Amino acid sequence: DDNEELLKFAIGSNLKRSTGQGKIDNNGIQEKKEIHDRTSTNAWCMGKCGRIPAMIRLRKKVSLMLGIPENNFEAAQILRYDEGQLYATHNDIGVLDFKSPAGPRVFTMFVYLNNVEKGGETDFPRLPNTLVKPRSGQAVLWSSVQEVNGEFIPDPRTDHQAKPPLNGNVK
Repeated sequence: DDNEELLKFAIGSNLKRSTGQGKIDNNGIQEKKEIHDRTSTNAWCMGKCGRIPAMIRLRKKVSLMLGIPENNFEAAQILRYDEGQLYATHNDIGVLDFKSPAGPRVFTMFVYLNNVEKGGETDFPRLPNTLVKPRSGQAVLWSSVQEVNGEFIPDPRTDHQAKPPLNGNVK
């Protein structure tokens, strides 16, 4: 099962404390800084992770579903939220993203790898009735931008947060 394969990798991964984005130095490297409103652990799915058959199949499915070539994707990110960990309300678009050669992140997709008994929901506070409870194999997809007069601008409706798990963890 693809979900089990990815979950096994996530559990065995060397996940590190998630960080926020900081300033960009003269070499174009963006500072990573620990922030109190993001307390999960994560790893970017590159190298060995990107070659996991389940990840290859997932990327192909998403590409077909959205009609977007895989080479337009960022690397997947494996996230883990243990009891009490959270990510406060935010949008996946930063002001600097519009000035980068790649442009802004247009879509975000979460694929949940496990069930959570209590808490751990993804919440879109500006959209009514959009509390997504983590269920193994379930996916949620949204756009962080909207197009106005041929230009992308951030879509505040898709501000979201990861609520802390109250029992277990979210992967």
